[in-house]
Amino acid sequence: LGRYLPKVKYIIAELEGHPIYEGERLYQDVDRFLKSYGFKRISSPIGKGQLFGDVLYVNARTQRE
Repeated sequence: LGRYLPKVKYIIAELEGHPIYEGERLYQDVDRFLKSYGFKRISSPIGKGQLFGDVLYVNARTQRE
């Protein structure tokens, strides 16, 4: 999304907790990245035993507008 990421209000993504293919970004990586851009995770985190899950993020910066 590049320069458009700050304007995005919601992101829902299916993320993996364990690698399925080489070079893949895992839940922890995406979670850390989105939080650095002001997104707040709304859904439960992916647990250690979970292979994957759907995760919902809300842009806290757009909620203040």
